[in-house]
Amino acid sequence: MRAWWVIMLLLLLIFSAAPYGRSAEPGRTDKEIVHLLDYIEQSGCSFNRNGDVYSAARAREHIQQKYEYLKKKIRTTEDFISYAATRSSITGSSYQVVCSGVAMKSGDWLLQELARFRGGNPDTSHSSGE
Repeated sequence: MRAWWVIMLLLLLIFSAAPYGRSAEPGRTDKEIVHLLDYIEQSGCSFNRNGDVYSAARAREHIQQKYEYLKKKIRTTEDFISYAATRSSITGSSYQVVCSGVAMKSGDWLLQELARFRGGNPDTSHSSGE
């Protein structure tokens, strides 16, 4: 009888663990990532990646492709930013975003937006140059 309880407890622990490396709140993480992808696309900012400048729409497409490739490795929204939206996987160079003439690292820019989004700030502005 005792062995049965041990087995049940182990099964409960296994099935309650986040599948495929996802966070304990996959719905929240997924919503935050979609928000950040939309934020990138709607920002009107330009993105410098490996010395080439891309539109916001092209940046979203690239970051979303990296996200799809790295999805199993990403557990949190911060992981998404770190792995998919901060630097080139090939050169290691940081991505830069330029909004309203102000340049900053894309990772810092997205972490600011994530904090704003989590705080429920109703401001819908998309630039960091405010």
